[in-house]
Amino acid sequence: MGALMKWLSGEAVQPAGKLPQLHRIEVLRERSAQVLADCTRPHADRVRVQLNKAVTAQQLWLMRSDLYQTVARQHCEAEAVRRLNELLPMFEGWLPPGALTRLGQGRTPAERIAASCVET
Repeated sequence: MGALMKWLSGEAVQPAGKLPQLHRIEVLRERSAQVLADCTRPHADRVRVQLNKAVTAQQLWLMRSDLYQTVARQHCEAEAVRRLNELLPMFEGWLPPGALTRLGQGRTPAERIAASCVET
């Protein structure tokens, strides 16, 4: 329960001796915004505003679904998965290790093919 309360309050969740190099919130926000760098639809602007309002790593982490939806709409699901998975190392130490799960795990080959980008 203690780790959950630390996570909710925005504190790092690992013991001080085991903390990796934590990235500042500003860096996490900037890297999260870079996920949307080439997204031009109005929804992307709304997500950027929400990213700028986030004050904790947990708030930024919880925006992953918005980031995913925005990139998937502009490009495709596979590109959204790739970009969000690249963010994982940035959040190490801010979140419980079990929360740092890669997207797209456990899919069958047919599901991976269906989710891949199709040039239009």
